[in-house]
Amino acid sequence: MTAALFWGLAVLFPGMTRAEGEAATSEELIRKAYLLERAGRQALYKEDLPFAYESLSKALAVYEEIGRTYPEWRPEAIRGRIEALRGETDTVGRKIFTLPEGMVEIGPEMVREGSRYNDGRLLADKVAAAVEGKYEVDGSTVTVLREGPLAGASCTCPDFTYRGSRHGFACKHIWAVVFRERMLE
Repeated sequence: MTAALFWGLAVLFPGMTRAEGEAATSEELIRKAYLLERAGRQALYKEDLPFAYESLSKALAVYEEIGRTYPEWRPEAIRGRIEALRGETDTVGRKIFTLPEGMVEIGPEMVREGSRYNDGRLLADKVAAAVEGKYEVDGSTVTVLREGPLAGASCTCPDFTYRGSRHGFACKHIWAVVFRERMLE
């Protein structure tokens, strides 16, 4: 009876019989990604947004692993799943996570206001990482925070303190960190 149970499980979950350190097959990874994505969609239906975000994020990571490990295995379909899941996790994550007051969101839709954008590009070589999430730039401290799919930043300079944080635009120091860390790529 136990041998039959073992072989039945081996058929359903072939990864259980694999030797330690042996890579999962593309079929095993697809099955895992599918089940995670399905669990995420069911959680969305039940309006369990935290579980949906977690499941969809894990499915996205598995699809990305498939793309790296098996680049020849249905590349168009895998790229399509990755793009769709990136959009979905971003949408769900924005419903769950928020940035603290006074931070500007880092993303492609950042306002490139005045000369701050160009000045930041010039300052990018002067960025020094102080501690995790903090950077020193030309005498100011930039703090970067990640909350789910969101990334935000604040700065201690007067420009950001008195204008940028109130109106939602980045100062030259934040732009310098964005360029240095390639945060928009």
